[in-house]
Amino acid sequence: MTDTRSPSIPSRYVLPLLALCVGLGATLRLPGIGRSFEQVELFTIAVFATRSAIDIITSYDLPNNHIFHTLCVRVMQGFLGNSEWPLRLPALLAGLAGIPAAFWFARRLTGAPSVGLLSALLLAAHPLHISLSQQSRGYTLLVFFAILYAGFLWLGVTRTLARHAGTTPGVGPIHSNPHNDVWIWFGVALSGSLATLTLPSAALLIGAGTIGALLLIRSVSGRSSGSESADSGRSRLTLLLPLVLATLAITVHTALVYLPLVEDLRDQAPGGQALTISGFADFLSATWLAIGPPRLTWLMHLFTAWGLITLAGARRGAGLFLGALIGLPLVLNLALGTQAEPRLYLFLVPFSLVAIAAGAESLRLLIMRKTFGTLRWAAALPLIAVGAAFYSNVSAPMETGYRDAGRYVAEQTGPGDLVIVPYIMDSAIGFYSAGATVDRMRAIPETGINRVLFVGRPGTASFRLDDLMLASNFTTDAADHRDTYAHLRLPTAAFTAIRHFGSTVVHTSRSSPTPIDLGSLNQADEWHLYYAEDPATTSITATTASALRLDAAGGAAVIHSRRRVSFSQNGLALIALNKRGNGYASLYEVTDDEPQALQMVTPLAATAIHIIEGDTVHAEVALAPVVANRDYGLFLTTHDVVEAGDWRVSFLPYKEPIH
Repeated sequence: MTDTRSPSIPSRYVLPLLALCVGLGATLRLPGIGRSFEQVELFTIAVFATRSAIDIITSYDLPNNHIFHTLCVRVMQGFLGNSEWPLRLPALLAGLAGIPAAFWFARRLTGAPSVGLLSALLLAAHPLHISLSQQSRGYTLLVFFAILYAGFLWLGVTRTLARHAGTTPGVGPIHSNPHNDVWIWFGVALSGSLATLTLPSAALLIGAGTIGALLLIRSVSGRSSGSESADSGRSRLTLLLPLVLATLAITVHTALVYLPLVEDLRDQAPGGQALTISGFADFLSATWLAIGPPRLTWLMHLFTAWGLITLAGARRGAGLFLGALIGLPLVLNLALGTQAEPRLYLFLVPFSLVAIAAGAESLRLLIMRKTFGTLRWAAALPLIAVGAAFYSNVSAPMETGYRDAGRYVAEQTGPGDLVIVPYIMDSAIGFYSAGATVDRMRAIPETGINRVLFVGRPGTASFRLDDLMLASNFTTDAADHRDTYAHLRLPTAAFTAIRHFGSTVVHTSRSSPTPIDLGSLNQADEWHLYYAEDPATTSITATTASALRLDAAGGAAVIHSRRRVSFSQNGLALIALNKRGNGYASLYEVTDDEPQALQMVTPLAATAIHIIEGDTVHAEVALAPVVANRDYGLFLTTHDVVEAGDWRVSFLPYKEPIH
């Protein structure tokens, strides 16, 4: 490994080359920064960033609250509004700042500017890091703070060792005021705390870094001469004190933030599968496959191992420290017994890149020393191999069209229009329509349905209704009244595409919905009790507000409409109502003279709520395909008390049957 005193790259070229790396990173990250927000970004922007700072720090009831990043987004909202590029700016800037940070850490650790530049170049061109720099999420902040934490930790430990042991790899004699090191250890505590505040998975890095620092201290201070051994206990305590204080500060901060949220974290943890020793190898493979190089993974593993070995030989303790940062977080995760999605371990990327760069540079220098003349060109092979492993044809992210589709819904639809939006895009369309999708659904129980629109992807053979939210998972097994769930489909031929926006298409039905008369559903005598845990205390009444009231007296009850309907052709059944209390309505289908509840889906995941005289009233719409020549009716069920009024039942026939 090259040394800082004999750099392989002239010092006057280092900063210009680093600037080129940052410029490349910006060139790859800026395209698409103004595209429509994606679903996962809107959890941060619309759900969390609109809250107060205290609520952001104390809330984790939904995923994607990367707390420090959310606070940054909230600041950007306050200054620049909800435009796309300002709210992606924290992630973009952190992604760009990570490039010189990677150079700084690699240069400090290895003493070789060439390794630092190669590490910066690899991070600048890393496909996953590029993608996450273009999203309003906290992963690039996690990477940036992880690099700073590791760099400050290495600098603090090595300076302290040099002061007390006299020599340590890459650090000359220290003659400055020891109190100046306080700022380095403050950097350790601050960067480590911000890393865990961004994502709690950074705690694995803090544990690994602390263990790596302890191993480094032991490996260097343990070789003290005999004349120094008498004071070794006091010297080691002096060495450990700043490390202990910095780690304690991070631990206390992390505990104060996340211990009150531990139940929410467990509920919202992506993946969340049990991790055992038998599955650890598969876990490692899946993690590195996701966050590692796009190709030649096995060769990059060899480069990583060679880089750690050469660092261990050339700079005592450097290979050990870097190896701890790369390997121990996943080992500590095994101790926790839970695996999460690979992107939560993204903080491993810069350290693996440094090891790969160190291995490639070591091989390059070795080949140069062993070859002569034209054969010296072979020294470029390790660098070519690294470039081939990480090269990716990076293109600008695809425009989803959510922004224009949402604005179309807001401007071109009105009361009586039912807009159906699959779960994967409903929050984005709702955000860009300024809540118009929910407003349209809220109006349906009062206006009925005049037109049905379906927002989807172009070129699909059918609309998958299981991409929508289930109306409810409530069951009443004791009454043999179980919900059925099927992979519901609607033929695309039943709809006409009216507008295209990027990869989003707005369709409208070829035929109009027709209302279905099932009687005066607000009257008790239009229903009969199908099941009740306690029939004697269960009541069905009409309220003064013209709503049906089902009171199960704390048990479970199911009522059926007395009237049924049979359709002459296949189609889509839609029911709408305003509801107070706990319960839900759906269709039942008569099969072999027995009613069987059907599971329906909602057109939106978002709830549509009225506040009437202090009560919360849910405007509910549910839909499901129905088959010709079968009898269908309505059921209403509750575990407590439910009031339902403003009933609307409609049928949308298909011009083509479901195949």
